[in-house]
Amino acid sequence: MKKAQVYRRKSGRLKHFTQEEVTLFLREAGRPKYHKRQGSKLDLLFSLMYYLGLRESEAVRIKLADFHKSPTGDMLTIRGLKDGLEMTYPLPDPFPKKIKAWLKNRKALHPDNPYLFPSERKYPSGPASVDVVKKNFYEICEKLGLTGRTPHSLRHTCAVLLIQDGHNAVRVQHWLRHKDLGSSQVYFSLVGDDKFQPAAMATLSKNVR
Repeated sequence: MKKAQVYRRKSGRLKHFTQEEVTLFLREAGRPKYHKRQGSKLDLLFSLMYYLGLRESEAVRIKLADFHKSPTGDMLTIRGLKDGLEMTYPLPDPFPKKIKAWLKNRKALHPDNPYLFPSERKYPSGPASVDVVKKNFYEICEKLGLTGRTPHSLRHTCAVLLIQDGHNAVRVQHWLRHKDLGSSQVYFSLVGDDKFQPAAMATLSKNVR
């Protein structure tokens, strides 16, 4: 497995995906080549990391019980945050379809594991390994010729889209679960990058196909 790369540009700026790159990445993640045994696992995993700006550790800790329905649609609660906080997010189309596809495959593989993305060990009881997530991520990036990215680049891309949609630092902090507002303010230096055209918040879900 490749070592985690530093996710900053030489200029010191955070490395994010362009809209074209993230669309290609998520499309590639959905190909059967990367999940012959586990259906649409990577498709759902990386789509959630991108749309919700999830850290790898947050993504692998998601449990089946964290999903629920509301009058407005499907919802997901991210738990185990710092200071015992938790956040609940709406999941627009096409997430319900992606979740259903993965759960169908997952049930036959890990029926008793409480995690959405179970460990791939022979007798799994815990969540998938962060190292495995990174390995899958780098395999896809290598296939597409994308360099200098890490799984955290999906989080950076989510932040950029929020800002381009006009959300202030407090809103970005809320969505990305930053404890310190200063961590959210860093992303404002990325907006205006000529490789990433202005986009509405809807682009987040639009890129997840």
